[in-house]
Amino acid sequence: MNSSMTCISNVRQRLNDLSRMPIWSSVEELSAFSLPTFSSYPQPYVTSVGEYLLTLPQQLEPLAEGISGSGDVSNEEAQFFATEWMLKVAEGASALFMEQLRGIQYVTEHGAQQLPVDREYLSNVLSALSMLIPPVLATFHTCFSTPKDQLKDLLKSESSEQLDLPTANLVCISLD
Repeated sequence: MNSSMTCISNVRQRLNDLSRMPIWSSVEELSAFSLPTFSSYPQPYVTSVGEYLLTLPQQLEPLAEGISGSGDVSNEEAQFFATEWMLKVAEGASALFMEQLRGIQYVTEHGAQQLPVDREYLSNVLSALSMLIPPVLATFHTCFSTPKDQLKDLLKSESSEQLDLPTANLVCISLD
């Protein structure tokens, strides 16, 4: 049990204070050139979480070997155990990420352009680990990909049935 807590505490540490990062409320700097001021690359906090999650299978392999080597459990059962553990840590990471996103009080256009990049990176990592993308993450993506002046129409449209409405409403509030 301590190892699973250690695994998720590593993620918690990397995501700590995500909701208070200055990038979410920063204002775009005016430039003579029309270059994007947000990064087209995910930020370090999310890449470190993604890299950590992607190394979990290798980290858990010795555990599975140790379990199957004890003779009480087959190799197949030990692999299943390690896979389940890895998925639980990835699910926990998703939940922590979403919890931090929900804590963001105010998002400027600049911050709204960076969030989808970070969210997409984490979604790609989760997909690589054979996990489904949680509806809340998909909702964040949809809302932050929609122009601010069209968000209220999005919530009234038929496609809103696919959204996590509490999350969509929270995004609308944070963008006002």
